[in-house]
Amino acid sequence: YYIIYKDGKVGITLKDHIKNGEGKLLVTPEYDSILRIESFNGKGYFVVKKNEYVGMINEINEIVIPFKYANITDSFAGTFVTYDNGKYGIIDLINNFEIAPKYNSIKPNSEFKKIILYNVFDYGYRDCINTNGIEYFKNQKK
Repeated sequence: YYIIYKDGKVGITLKDHIKNGEGKLLVTPEYDSILRIESFNGKGYFVVKKNEYVGMINEINEIVIPFKYANITDSFAGTFVTYDNGKYGIIDLINNFEIAPKYNSIKPNSEFKKIILYNVFDYGYRDCINTNGIEYFKNQKK
């Protein structure tokens, strides 16, 4: 994928399209910024910013995470950490699940038998949470 620029906005094309002079766009230049993250399920995914909010699109410009966050980071096995109003949450694109931003910090922990675990931190305590919202080892001191 190549990021292209036009009139202060960014879009996406394929390397072969530039080389062959086709100029075919996958995503027209309509976003303030684009960051390619990872590919899974046979598609490319991009964190994009539009009108001061961050969301995620796939390679054919379908919105897969709505534009309502301040940031989206830390891709890990199809899950992404969201950030809004000083709190962190998780979105799992593979299982179509969301944990709303409510934690002070979230860090990927591990993937164990298809259960993805995150360490979450709140007010001096550490929990472990999976992408179904189940908390393990609740309220351990850091």
